[in-house]
Amino acid sequence: MLLQVTVDRRRHGRNVVFDEAVRDCPEVLECLLLSGDMGYWLRVRVASLADYEDLRERLLTLLPGVQRITASVVLQSIVGNGAAALLSSG
Repeated sequence: MLLQVTVDRRRHGRNVVFDEAVRDCPEVLECLLLSGDMGYWLRVRVASLADYEDLRERLLTLLPGVQRITASVVLQSIVGNGAAALLSSG
């Protein structure tokens, strides 16, 4: 699944507690802090919708100022390792 976590931009700086919790969360495969309207982008792996709901509740309680979490289910990977290819060419 891909999660877009929109946060209240009136809060300044990064949420260190959230960052550390996400690092310790085995379901989170990747977490990016983004500029613009969206706060975080997470790529997660869960076994069921119940597991996703549990993860969602944990994220909501860890990040003050969460306005919205939008989830998308990945149906198929078309291209992989794009980030690795970009990093190795630079």
